[in-house]
Amino acid sequence: MGNINIPFFSQLVVPANSSNSSLTGLWLMPTPPPPLPPSFLWPLPIPMEILVTMMNHCHVTEGRTLWMAVKIVVLLTALPANAGLTWALSSRKRVMTPSEVLGLNVSVMDLLYCLCLPLDIYVSVHTVPETAQSLREALFALNMFGCPLLLTFMCVERCLAVVRPVTYIRLGRWWYRLLLCALSWLLTLTVGLLLYFLGLVAMSLYLSLTISLLFLLMLLCLLGIVWVLLQSGPGEGPSATGASLKRTALQNVLAVMAPSAVAYCPLVAVVPYMAVITLHSSDISPAQCDVLELLLLFPNLGLFIGPLFYLSRLRRLACCSKTPKAKTQTQNNVM
Repeated sequence: MGNINIPFFSQLVVPANSSNSSLTGLWLMPTPPPPLPPSFLWPLPIPMEILVTMMNHCHVTEGRTLWMAVKIVVLLTALPANAGLTWALSSRKRVMTPSEVLGLNVSVMDLLYCLCLPLDIYVSVHTVPETAQSLREALFALNMFGCPLLLTFMCVERCLAVVRPVTYIRLGRWWYRLLLCALSWLLTLTVGLLLYFLGLVAMSLYLSLTISLLFLLMLLCLLGIVWVLLQSGPGEGPSATGASLKRTALQNVLAVMAPSAVAYCPLVAVVPYMAVITLHSSDISPAQCDVLELLLLFPNLGLFIGPLFYLSRLRRLACCSKTPKAKTQTQNNVM
């Protein structure tokens, strides 16, 4: 990548009715940018025009090759992994466990996003109408909002089963999971529509805050399970069935939370990073573009959380295949 000497603040939005065609080249894009959303949706003092210009400049000038390469690798690996997981969960002869209901929805949402990656790759290397660009940004809701929300629901369910087992049993096995799944899809559709009409930049702050709150909820679930696990009941030793089930729930939450933190925490840093660049620099370097593109690419790793989680679960079940049948069935219900 060559050095960029064009001042960053000189790449501001050019009005559509400008008669000077040479100014249009400052956008480094073949088509004019889409109209910006209302300013009240962006509460930060940094002008949204500057942030839009920075993201477009980095994506078109510096990040096209890296973005396309990572997307192709994710498409070739995550698509068969999530397709296999969806088939495995939906084709079982026995009734799915409560957690598998949520896991199936995670895999379906990841699978839909994988099927939309060809559009993302095509938009990265071709000039497309504004509608196609808006549709591409709307599909980001599946990966940046829907999947973290469902994974958080999985952690809450595991915590409820350990901290409030009586309430967990009273809630039943199906109807409230279906309600959570329906709520997740409805909220994801809403966020997708907002991304379509407002754009990714306008929603990036709210997506960052939402993911931060979801991680906080995951952390509280983890701490709740650890606290209950440390509170040994009367006659409950380290090898007791209750303690074993609590440890299993703890492992499940960690198996979801650890890769989620790796995949989605960089998205939380996008807005602060863009603000620091805008406030402390008059131009944007290739290295800064590389960092921004890397932060936006990390959420693609979330497509592997579901397959890896259930692969590790099947491995644990295989290792415990010699245990008594009743105990194994109880562990399956908790997982």
